[in-house]
Amino acid sequence: DVGYRARRLPYWMGRGSQEKHEIADRFLAHADGLDLRVDIDTREERRIYGDAWYDFVADCRGMLGVEAGTSVFDLDDSARTRVDALLAEKPELDFDAVETRILHEYEDRIPYRTVSPRHFEAAAFRVVQILFPGHYSGVLERDVHYLVLEKDFSNFDDVMARFADPEERRRITDRAYVDLIESGRWSYAEFVRAFDDHLSELGVGTSLSERERHAIARRLRRGARLGRVIAHPRWFLRNLSFPGRELVARGYRSLRRASDARA
Repeated sequence: DVGYRARRLPYWMGRGSQEKHEIADRFLAHADGLDLRVDIDTREERRIYGDAWYDFVADCRGMLGVEAGTSVFDLDDSARTRVDALLAEKPELDFDAVETRILHEYEDRIPYRTVSPRHFEAAAFRVVQILFPGHYSGVLERDVHYLVLEKDFSNFDDVMARFADPEERRRITDRAYVDLIESGRWSYAEFVRAFDDHLSELGVGTSLSERERHAIARRLRRGARLGRVIAHPRWFLRNLSFPGRELVARGYRSLRRASDARA
C-alpha cells in the first residue's frame, strides 16, 4: 500500500535532512495496527537502485516523501566541523539539542529544498504521494498533486481516510500525471526550449551551422544509447566485489574513454 526509501543523514545538514527519516519512523508508528501493507525503510542496506527502483515505485499505491535537498547550506564547512566537535564531546545529544546550540545559525539561510525526480516518477506511475508540506519548486500543489501530511501528523487519520478512497486516489494521481508528465511542461525538451528562447531574447544568435547541429544531435543520441547499455554494469562495478573486478573495471574505463573521444 505505502512504500518509501531514505537514508539517515548527519545532523549538520539541518532539520530538512532529518525529515527524510522522520517521516518514515513516525508513519510506521502511526500505521501500526492499521490494515496496511507497507515497505518503508531507512537503512542503507535496504536502498534500491536501477530498474529495481522503478519496479518498487510502480508496485506501490502510495509513496511517502519530503522536499529534496537540505535546510543547511554549509558554505565554509563550519556547520559540519562545529557539529562534529560538539558530538565528539557530547555524543548523547539529540538533533534538537544540536540545533539549539549550533544549527539555528544556519537553518534556511540559503534555500536548498526542491522538488525531486521521485515526485515525477510517482506521478508517471500514478502513485499517490503522501508528502510533508513544502514549496516543491512550485511544481506540486498540496491536495491537488499530493495528499499533504502535516509534520506533526495531526491530520494522519484524515489523510489515511482519503488514501483509502479509490476515487480520491484516482483524482490525485490523474491530476499529477496530467500536470507533471502529460503536459510536457517539466521535460528536458521544454527546459532546453525555454533556455534557447531566453538566450535569443538576450541577443545571442545561432553560431552553428545546420550540419553541425545535426552532427551534435546524432552524437548525443548515440551517447544516450550507449549510456543505457552500460548503466547496469556501471552499478555492478561500483557496488559489488567479485574475482577479477579490477580487470573488468579497467576494460570498462577504456570503453568509456573511447566513447567520450568519439563524442
